[in-house]
Amino acid sequence: MRVPVNSATLPATQQFEQNLLSRDPNQIAQTRALYTAVYGVVPDATAAPQQVRDVVDMTDAAAQAAMKRAIEIDALADLEIQAADQINQSVQTAAPVAHRSLKRRQMPGWCAPMRTRRQPPRT
Repeated sequence: MRVPVNSATLPATQQFEQNLLSRDPNQIAQTRALYTAVYGVVPDATAAPQQVRDVVDMTDAAAQAAMKRAIEIDALADLEIQAADQINQSVQTAAPVAHRSLKRRQMPGWCAPMRTRRQPPRT
């Protein structure tokens, strides 16, 4: 079950948001171009001092890396859910057989409920 979380309203931001929420690692190659379309490029040398340009470049790189990891993690989570569903299905298929075989066996005395066991006197 997926809850819709998309909220972008402009075409460029909608495309970027779609990319980030895609859960598809094949879409990661487009992330940089979509990020740049929304947030712009690093200012050139005449528009900002080198120190500002360095900070913008580093923060852009860190943000893009986190966004790409998020896409990968979402895809991995989908694979984990698929694996869990398969395990669940296998358990449900195997459980009736295991249940019948356990019923046929006589359970040992140590499996009796605690209330039927005799408790040693307290000293």
